[in-house]
Amino acid sequence: MFFKYSLLILAPVLLFLSCVEKEEHTFTYVVEGSVGSVLGKPVPGIQVVMHRSYTKWQETDTAYTDNLGKYNVIMTLTSRQRIFVLEFSDSGIVERPLPYKDTIKKVTYPEQRDDITLHQRFVLQDTITLHTDIQVNL
Repeated sequence: MFFKYSLLILAPVLLFLSCVEKEEHTFTYVVEGSVGSVLGKPVPGIQVVMHRSYTKWQETDTAYTDNLGKYNVIMTLTSRQRIFVLEFSDSGIVERPLPYKDTIKKVTYPEQRDDITLHQRFVLQDTITLHTDIQVNL
């Protein structure tokens, strides 16, 4: 009889524990930046793609610069990452006399040492100057 009642109490507890998942660590990487021209003016409508670098499968986040040339790309992962690749391209959204050259830039986050926090967020500030396709001969 005691066994029967203890089984009735223990069964729901074991069932509940088997359904609870252990929460994974997440790492959120943010690049807040601005894109300007060689004249120091903001460049709107530039496509910015953030690529993960340490993996075989492609994970990206895409943003476009606003009227002030500002952009914000974010990637949340379940493993640590220090190096990302930013790809800048003139998307053609904004009509210009001359398109800007496609540019690739590597961004590196500082060493991450905190293993206790489950959800970590890292933010980098970035500025880049884009050039047009005109060849200048001096």
